[in-house]
Formats: sequence, structure tokens, C-alpha cells
Amino acid sequence: MAHVLMIAYTTYVHDGRVKRQAQALAERGDHVDLLCLANPHEGLHCGVNVIGLKVRRYRGNSKTGYFRTYLGFFVAAGARALKLALRKRYDVVIVCTMPDAAVLCALPLKLLGSKVVLDMHDTMPELYREKFGGRRGTIGARLLGFEELASTWFANRVLAVHDLHKARLEEAGVRHDKIAVVLNSPDPRIFAGTSNHDVRQEDFTVLCHGTIAERLGLDVAIQAIACLRDRAPNIRLLIVGAGDYLTECRSLVTRLDLDDRVRFEPRAESGQQRDASDASGEIARIRQTGHSGRRGPSANDRALL
Repeated sequence: MAHVLMIAYTTYVHDGRVKRQAQALAERGDHVDLLCLANPHEGLHCGVNVIGLKVRRYRGNSKTGYFRTYLGFFVAAGARALKLALRKRYDVVIVCTMPDAAVLCALPLKLLGSKVVLDMHDTMPELYREKFGGRRGTIGARLLGFEELASTWFANRVLAVHDLHKARLEEAGVRHDKIAVVLNSPDPRIFAGTSNHDVRQEDFTVLCHGTIAERLGLDVAIQAIACLRDRAPNIRLLIVGAGDYLTECRSLVTRLDLDDRVRFEPRAESGQQRDASDASGEIARIRQTGHSGRRGPSANDRALL
């Protein structure tokens, strides 16, 4: 049995990758402690000891706001990690990005002999360039490129979310033998397959879930529904999630007169089933389809159902 500490600037209940990773380790018999943002779901969950840190997550357009929040999380997570490590030695510390520099929270534990794994959920330079734009965005992205490379150098192992992400990290200078790919995938205990006799042939629902951001190309999916209006009159698009680009997507749906074909739903807690008469009824009729219409090499793909 290994002793594993996970550190993630997210909430346990809303991040499916972090949650499944922690539970998979616990299910194989490892002791897992998880340091994350404070949330109602703390304590022991499915063998995972969830420890909340009272740091408020920032979402906005202020560079200073992000810096202050990240710094506060680094200090809180680093201090708590060291306190835990002095009581019991961890074999492995898994740090989940973003930000990449969160790997510094594991510095004291690495000095104590723990191995460090950096699980890179997304590519920060591209995200920064898109979010802030202009000359400053370009300069900031270059600086974050150096930070990304330094963070991977510090780690003993780096996880990418798919092969294109792995190739992108290799181009940035990360050794190929240091990177392993761990795909995002739906939990089969929640998204069970359905029999064909339960599926009406005229129904075709495309489900797109996760962060709603411009870089992920969700407007491409919406425009595709408009193009298929006459050729596939029964196609529907179900968008589940939240993000900075939600308002623009809603406006595009209205402008293209797709309110009867495109529906938006707020995200549910990871592992929470929706009411059978609502979204889960549509999820049950999906033909193993999804969407990844991103414009750039952003890493965190939506899972295909």
C-alpha cells in the first residue's frame, strides 16, 4: 500500500479527473489524502480523505486577482502538506494543474524523499494568450512557457491528457520518456451503455460538457447545428457546464434561431445523477458522440460518451 498525497486547485466534487484519479488509487488499496479548495464534501469519501483549504477560487480578468489567489493556495497547500508529511511519509505527491507552479507545494516533500507527479490538465501559455490577448498576452504566454518547462523539470513524472498534449509538451522541451498519457474518460458506473431497443432512431443528441471557453470552439458546434437544420431536423445539442464564454454562446444560439435545438444546463456535481425526466433522459439516447471543435492545442478534452 502506497501513501499518496494529491494537491489540486479545484473542488473535489466538481473535478471528475481529480475525483476518479483519487478514487482509483483508493480502490487499489492506497492511502490517499487530497488537498483542495474548501467545499461541503470534505472528510472521507470512497476511501479518499478530502482536506479543504479555505482559499477562495478566483474567476475573472484580473492578473493580480489570479496571482493573489494562486499565491494564497501555494502557501496554504505547502504548509498543510509539510504538516501532514511530518506525521507520515508520502511515497508519491500528485500535483494537478492549473497552475503549473502548484508543483512547488510539493518541494518540502520532495526534499523528504517523496516522488512528484505533475498531472497537467491544460496548457497555461495558450490559455493566458487567449484570455488576455494583445502584446502583453503574448509576453505573458512566453513567460508561462518557461514556467511550464521549469515545473515539468521539477517533477519526476508528467501526465498529459492525450497524445496531442504529449506532443505539445515534447515540442516545449519536456523529455518524451518523462511523459505518460492518462486520458479523460467517463465513469462507466455512471454512464452505462444502453440497449439499441431503447433508442429511437429519429433522435440524435450531441452532448458537450465541461468548461465553456472560446478556445474550446463550442461556437463551431452551435454553427454546425444550424447548418444541419434541414438535413437532420431531429439533431439536438445539449451543453452542460459553465464558463466565461457562456453568454456569447447563448447569444449565438438566439441569433441563429436555435433555441428549440440547443439547450444549456448547469453542471452537476461529479457523480450526481440528473433527474431521469430531464437531462439524463437525453444522455441515455446519445449515439456515442461528442464534440472537440477547439481552435488551438488546449489540452483538457471533453470525454466522448
